[in-house]
Amino acid sequence: MQKSEKNVLVTGATGFVGSHLVHRLISDGYRVHVLVRKGADTKRIADIADKLVFHEGDLTDQKSLEKIVVSIKPTGIFHLAAQTVAPGISAIGEEMTKNNLLGTINLAQSLQSIAYDFFVYSGSFIEYKPTDHPVKETDVCEPVEPYGVSKLAATRFLSELAIKESKPIVTLRFFTPYGPEIQKGKLIDQIISNALNNTPIQLTRPSIARDFLYIDDLVDLLIESAEKANDLRGEIFNAGSGVKTTIKELVAAVIKEIGSTSKIVWDETKASKYDSDFWQADMTKTFKNFSWRPQTSLQSGLRQTIEWFRQEH
Repeated sequence: MQKSEKNVLVTGATGFVGSHLVHRLISDGYRVHVLVRKGADTKRIADIADKLVFHEGDLTDQKSLEKIVVSIKPTGIFHLAAQTVAPGISAIGEEMTKNNLLGTINLAQSLQSIAYDFFVYSGSFIEYKPTDHPVKETDVCEPVEPYGVSKLAATRFLSELAIKESKPIVTLRFFTPYGPEIQKGKLIDQIISNALNNTPIQLTRPSIARDFLYIDDLVDLLIESAEKANDLRGEIFNAGSGVKTTIKELVAAVIKEIGSTSKIVWDETKASKYDSDFWQADMTKTFKNFSWRPQTSLQSGLRQTIEWFRQEH
């Protein structure tokens, strides 16, 4: 079957990661269907809108969702849709559970009659317990806020389904993706925006660390995960760079690249519950099972992201 004959369904296509993925899929020649909520902001994919097949629907509406899925008969699914938490806004556990867990269950059940080739799910590093060492997929998962709880529940549901019913389902636990089109309010968005304007950059403690992965590298891993899903049923893989970067190091790199005169003000914002001085992915399992390796250094990725900000703003 040619790629153009393969119907790929993407949820979360209007988001940061999803928009980059659908651009790649279209470029690679796939027939791409996207599930979008009524009133969704589609600006990230506006330039390829005429090449996509849009379906208006809601993952929490099982009956309408099943009609859409059955009409598409997808050969593959990238499930990236999720309700996240905007910076500074408290998460509501019930809403998180409904959208992230129930929505995932509904999607999986809607696919029961379809013999798909792959189902790639976007998990999160927040499913883990904050720790003091690079986290492995086998480490204890004790999420400390509702988003992580809902994502972990969905990950476990899909893994059990994959094993029990021999479904080609793979989960990638995203660490901290970044790049052009990054969400407003995210750490890198705040730092770059202020640095470009030479305005003060207010941050939490400098020792907090993240594992940053450039968006193009993450998309490459998503594609290879789809290709190998049949051999990796029910497996969970970390999707990071394997490199720990502190906020102090990050902001210094941005300031240097831009040549900004922004003043950095520490301890002005409150750390998130999941913030840790040692978020770093152990990539051993991922590297063992995939030929994929991150290709973009933090310096290069920041440079490309900053260039996008300059063009957009």
